[in-house]
Amino acid sequence: MRKTTQGRVGFVAALLAIAPAMAVHAGTVGKAACRNGNTDHPESGLQGEVSQADRDSGQTTRGFNCNIDLVGQYQGEGASWQLTAWKNCAYFDQRLVSGATQLKNPGVIVVDVSNPSLPKFTTNLPEPSMLDPWESLKVNSTREMLAGDQRGGQGIAIYDIKQDCAHPKLLSSVNLPGSFGHTGQWAPDGKTYYITPLRSSPSIEVVDTADASNPKLIPCAQGSFGCNANGFFVAPATTPDGKALNPVWHDLEFSMTAIRRTSRWRAVSPTGSCSST
Repeated sequence: MRKTTQGRVGFVAALLAIAPAMAVHAGTVGKAACRNGNTDHPESGLQGEVSQADRDSGQTTRGFNCNIDLVGQYQGEGASWQLTAWKNCAYFDQRLVSGATQLKNPGVIVVDVSNPSLPKFTTNLPEPSMLDPWESLKVNSTREMLAGDQRGGQGIAIYDIKQDCAHPKLLSSVNLPGSFGHTGQWAPDGKTYYITPLRSSPSIEVVDTADASNPKLIPCAQGSFGCNANGFFVAPATTPDGKALNPVWHDLEFSMTAIRRTSRWRAVSPTGSCSST
């Protein structure tokens, strides 16, 4: 199933009408079998890619869909890089707007999607880190918290969404000296949050969120391999045998399969590892 559009601005809350569409053979995904008639409007070429012919013909103005239906939407004032969700709530970020053009509701937008056909704006999160959290807006399901780090800045904000996901409760909004926000990811247990600045220095920042009201950096040991003056790890540009590496890290992901199998999680990097029972 898929849906692609060109030039669409805003958040779309959609209920997926899933039809048997894909066959998986030997690790490959077969071409989607779209529904007949006027229900679906697939691309004319490679699925998932808008061709020049579709642009020239004006087909892109309709958008494309295959085995997915739009049942409701909230337009708002635009959207940026990320959307995340918890229970009956959705959260999406917006661009930081400066100058004469200001947003009526700046920051992360919270939408109640209890009724998929009529998603409703409930509030906005205007903390500095939430004005444009870039690719860091993430929910931790274990502790039911929402966090984001500040685009190009030192901020991080954490919210409680356990009691009322439609009205997140601010737990902390602080600056981490030397930090540079871009992407972010929770450890599965919610006790650590990782910031990846998408820069060669630093490569990763580790934040202790065990006390979500008082997040703190976990510095690497001064003098240890890759540790810079601010206590952040800088990935090597070469391997020990001289082969080139990219020191710019984009994001972290955790294997839930390993967690279930061992009842422990471990995030390993060149700085060492963090583990929790």
